[in-house]
Amino acid sequence: MKVYLLRHGQTDYNVRGLCNDDPAGAVQHNSDGVRQAMAAERLKTVTISKIFVSELPRTQCTAAIVNRYHDAEITIEPAINNLRTGFDGRSASNTTGRSPTTRCTPRRLTASRSSSTDNGCWRSSNG
Repeated sequence: MKVYLLRHGQTDYNVRGLCNDDPAGAVQHNSDGVRQAMAAERLKTVTISKIFVSELPRTQCTAAIVNRYHDAEITIEPAINNLRTGFDGRSASNTTGRSPTTRCTPRRLTASRSSSTDNGCWRSSNG
């Protein structure tokens, strides 16, 4: 078995240096992020049977782009979400050395739920 790990494409939060750890936030790829995710086209000849993503919308968008060539089952797994730091929407440079407002505990990958994801997940940085 081979495992491929991919990072999501760029978001406006990345460009602005903001933290995003809340899956409820609608932080999506910007146009550069979509192009970055499409670079995963190199995997179109690789056999992919299962894709695991966090609850963050940008990870699901990247998975949908990769999955155009595979029709693999996409599983949304909360156990691989970013740690909830309490700094969501705040500048990453202002969080250094500060205590988070929520306690983060280690999680173990357990049972998951499946979700189909479409490719309509890109949001323009202009709104």
